[in-house]
Amino acid sequence: MTKLISAFGDKLLSRALRTETAGACVPEHGQSCGGHCSGGWWWECSGSYFDCNGNCVCPTNWRHVGAC
Repeated sequence: MTKLISAFGDKLLSRALRTETAGACVPEHGQSCGGHCSGGWWWECSGSYFDCNGNCVCPTNWRHVGAC
């Protein structure tokens, strides 16, 4: 009986507070990432940004600018 009352209380409290669950995105989401090192080369892209998973996304084309 105690579990039933506790579960009911939890549901009632969650409705009263109306809290939302935080997303799973990395803190850097949406910020510019500039470039990255891959295969011994430094790659850059103008307009690049971090996606929700922390990957550096390039809306145009990557270009290598030197060794890393």
